[in-house]
Amino acid sequence: MEIYDRFGDALAAANFGNGTYADLAIGVPVTVGDPAVTSAGAVDVLYGSAEGLAATGAQFWYQGAAGLPGAPEQRDFFGSGLGGADFDGSGQADLAVGITGEDVGVIMGAGAVGVIYGTPSGLSGTDSEQWNQDTPGVPDKAEEGDAFGWSFAARR
Repeated sequence: MEIYDRFGDALAAANFGNGTYADLAIGVPVTVGDPAVTSAGAVDVLYGSAEGLAATGAQFWYQGAAGLPGAPEQRDFFGSGLGGADFDGSGQADLAVGITGEDVGVIMGAGAVGVIYGTPSGLSGTDSEQWNQDTPGVPDKAEEGDAFGWSFAARR
């Protein structure tokens, strides 16, 4: 943890896998996910157990880690918004992550949303995705300062 990293700025509870208990994703959007980049952001995931949340098996996610698309950049704010739902019908909740400071090409701070898919053993970066307003099929267009992904809700 760093001073002013905004640990817990966003939270999402869902069963991301790795058991039958609810798990907790914790946004840390001003932390240094990648040690070389300030304010890139990250997400801590604590898995539930019969005794409650456990640090054992916890995961630490940031852009470019474990197959996640994109690269950590200064002021991406990865983890500024979080949501959990079973987006792909696999039976495990997936984690949507707001990346509100993400640049889209030369468009500064347009924002994006990353999706990390749940598996029976927990979240996996395999086949994870990143969406923005210039992604084909997404309405509107990316504009400077949009902060796409600031907040969202999902239910399945």
